[in-house]
Amino acid sequence: MLVMEMRDHKRSHPLRRAALARWPAWIRQTVTQLHIPRLREFGLQPRDFGDIAASAMRASSTQGNPVTLTEHDLHAILTEAA
Repeated sequence: MLVMEMRDHKRSHPLRRAALARWPAWIRQTVTQLHIPRLREFGLQPRDFGDIAASAMRASSTQGNPVTLTEHDLHAILTEAA
């Protein structure tokens, strides 16, 4: 839902836009505070992202997602998480 709302944030209410604008910083802060390791710490490399994103596009869990993500979206998420 967040990805779709972030895409459409320019059309939403100003308070909603402000709240959505704070999400990335909140997520980064929470990940840091909880000491959640980055994907690279598990050996994931950028060269792996294309295959992972392509596989995720075919996964049944992705098909049931209420937000339609593109392969590019998934690649960007992996890049940010690495």
